[in-house]
Formats: sequence, C-alpha cells, structure tokens
Amino acid sequence: DSYSFTAATSDDGNEYEAVFTNSVGSATTSAATLTVDVASVQSTNWSGYADTGSPFTTVSGDWTVPTVTCSSGTTYSAQWIGIDGYSSATVEQDGTEADCDDGEASYGAWYEMYGDDAVNDGDEVALSSSKYPVSPGNSMSASVSVSGDTWTLEIADATNDWSYSVNITFSGADESSAEWIVERPEVGSRLTNLADFGTVTMTDAAATLDGTSGTISAFSYEAIEMVSNNGDDTLAVPGALSDSGTEFTDTWEASS
Repeated sequence: DSYSFTAATSDDGNEYEAVFTNSVGSATTSAATLTVDVASVQSTNWSGYADTGSPFTTVSGDWTVPTVTCSSGTTYSAQWIGIDGYSSATVEQDGTEADCDDGEASYGAWYEMYGDDAVNDGDEVALSSSKYPVSPGNSMSASVSVSGDTWTLEIADATNDWSYSVNITFSGADESSAEWIVERPEVGSRLTNLADFGTVTMTDAAATLDGTSGTISAFSYEAIEMVSNNGDDTLAVPGALSDSGTEFTDTWEASS
C-alpha cells in the first residue's frame, strides 16, 4: 500500500508513521519527519518574502534586532519592511541595521525613499542614535503606508520606548509589491559583504492590496534567497511561512 499527498509549507515538521497489521499482530515504524523546502527566487542582495500585485498601500511587520557576530573587517546587514523594489525602480522602506565596523558591532534605525532624489538623494536616512537608540534584542515594529501621494513611514522600538514617523510627498512609485527583507546594502555602488546576523524572525507581517488587508500568504508571494554575486554561494535563506502566513525566519549562511 502507499500513501501520497501534496505537501504545503504548513506541513513542514509534521511526523508520519506506518502501522503494519496481520493475523499475528501489528508493528509501528519510527516516525519520519517531513521537511518542506521553500522554493525561492534568487537575489544578490535580498532575502525574505515579497508579495506582488498593485496597488499595495500598506505594509507592516515586527522583528527582534539580531546580535551580529563580528570578526575583522566591515560587513553590513539590514532588516526592513517596505513597498516596491521587487519589480520596480523605487523602494519606500524603513528598518534597522546590524553591522560590523572594523570588527565592532553597531546598530541603528533608518528610513529610505530609494529612487526619490528629494529625500537625501534617494539614500538611507539614519535616525539619531542618541535619540533613537537600537540594541540587539530590542523589539521593533515598522510600517509604510501611502494615501494619494503622501507616504507615512513609521518605526518603533518597544524595548527602548521610542517611535519615529515621517510624512513624505512622492508620486513616482508603482506600489507593485510589499516586502519583508534582510539585505546586504550597496555602499559606493558596490554590494557589501553580509554581516553574520544569525537568524531574524519576522512576525505580524501584513499588507493591504487594493483595499484588502491580509498576511503574506493572502496574496501572490515569492520567497527570496540571497546569493553571491556570481550566484554560486548562498548568503541568506528564508524559512517556510508559518501556518498563519504572518511569520518566518531568515538565516545567515555566508558573507559573500
């Protein structure tokens, strides 16, 4: 006899056993654990999940700032949520940094209107570390929303009890995707080495597409695996979505 079914990501970790019975009695096998791998698209700087469609008007998510492991040298990692960028030329985003600066760990919060030259030439805007301190283990939440041409970017640190919000007028966005991402950013137009952030868990992930709110899995989505510039090495990988579609882990594999 055989048993077959189509596995979903929610089946990951399930255990199965077989019972064989005849006139003498029955015997039960040891349990076999099912592992469901996430089929991923590849990117040289992103790892995580992206929803696709249009128009996305909100995205939000929570995470705990990871503890970065530093050796010698300078490496970078960013954890963020945002709208656009998966298949468009702009990204409206906010998040945290967990970097190594000449072997010393550093942390911070930021927002960015990538592609909007009116906001810091389209580059990252770092929040003041004295007014908005970030440390490993802190509980972060962030959101990006748009109404008309007005974008609202919000980020909060529940551990240090601060929040930051900014409104920006920008009409050049496609609103064609929503993301929950770990990134190795560009510095000086070159991709950096990825800092060893260990594992980040994204939770409470949600978005609004064309007036309908839902989780990552409520819409068409892609898992994204970060690879080296030549595509030969895996740098970071997302785990399977939780049953609710609101949570996943992202794990560091290599720097470059």
